[in-house]
Amino acid sequence: MQSEEKSSEYSTEASQKLKLAAENWDMPVIVTTNVQFFESLYASKSSRCRKLHHLANSVIIVDEAQMIPTEHFKLCINALVEIATNYHATVVICTATPPNLQQVLPRGVEPVEIINHPEDLYLSLKRVKVNFLGELSDDELSSRIIEEKQVLTIVNSKKHARILFDKIKEMNGVFHLSTRMCAAHRTEVLDTIKSRLKGLKNHTDNFSCRVISTQLIEAGVDVDFPAVYRSMAGLDSIAQAAGRCNREGKAKMGMVNVFWPEKHGMPQGWLSRTAEIGGNILEKEVDPLKVKEVKEYFSQLYQFQNLDKLGLLDEIKEMERVIKFPFRSIAEKFKLIDDFTRTVVIPWDKHCKTVLQEVENSFTPAKYTRKIQKYGVNVFEKEFKDLRQRMSPPTRGRGSVS
Repeated sequence: MQSEEKSSEYSTEASQKLKLAAENWDMPVIVTTNVQFFESLYASKSSRCRKLHHLANSVIIVDEAQMIPTEHFKLCINALVEIATNYHATVVICTATPPNLQQVLPRGVEPVEIINHPEDLYLSLKRVKVNFLGELSDDELSSRIIEEKQVLTIVNSKKHARILFDKIKEMNGVFHLSTRMCAAHRTEVLDTIKSRLKGLKNHTDNFSCRVISTQLIEAGVDVDFPAVYRSMAGLDSIAQAAGRCNREGKAKMGMVNVFWPEKHGMPQGWLSRTAEIGGNILEKEVDPLKVKEVKEYFSQLYQFQNLDKLGLLDEIKEMERVIKFPFRSIAEKFKLIDDFTRTVVIPWDKHCKTVLQEVENSFTPAKYTRKIQKYGVNVFEKEFKDLRQRMSPPTRGRGSVS
């Protein structure tokens, strides 16, 4: 009994040490997010800055670098240049669609291509052909999806995904994925999708598999479809969609079909702008994912986009001479992702319901955060207020309904 207590005590102590090491980046290898990394570089609180000295003489690998929001792109790249130049770090930028760094790098800084002849490498590893279809109505797109035995369709909005799914949901083997589903639900659906695809490929079952999804499936989800339909987007998004097509290289060539959707399928703002530039290149080029075309895409994108939207670099340079930097104000302004959402926990399964009951009776509910993390769905503030209003019990009195 005593040895069990000691073992438990040791386990708790070891976990605490590992937790502190992760928070302070005090380990040989640290894996973190772009948000955590870049926001720590521009933080003003000691709790977030005390780990930064570990970046000196380190190797920093930035995966999917094209995902850095363009309005903060200059600020992020300049921070990496500073660490590499004055703190002897090596920065490796990893991406299949490299952004045009020459447009934002300070004078005298030259990026080094670590892969010889990337154009030849692209051609030798090419697994898909991109086919531009022009405009497609929802009915036309639905008909095409129905004709395919296994196909992935990626659209730009949750609304468009729902509309398409409703048109074909009565068919066998139709699935829907969006951020309106909690992570536990999405994982369950993805496991079913992978199982059906595997059965089809092994010729042991005749499972059909037609998936309607938002962009979430482009973020590292390991699925392999022979055909993909992609609503018009930037070339980086089209390349990500292509990564879900003929992924294992079992077919001679997969087919990625890009189309202009109906009006409700193209949200205004940033997505519309990237789609317009991507569409211009797609209409001119036979293969829009070649190195030259991707470079041209980012050149046009950066030309029309403010890469330091908040002007924080100007604030830094203004105080550079007197070495009095506005750390606090910059930290308050620099947010890699604007988060105007609230998290709603969905009691998806028995485990979640049990945890929620424990939370209600606990004096320390914060310790349950990780346990319910995969059951959260983010909704906008207005949606959150509407949900609360609907769920609130009616008040008795004049005009109330019981």
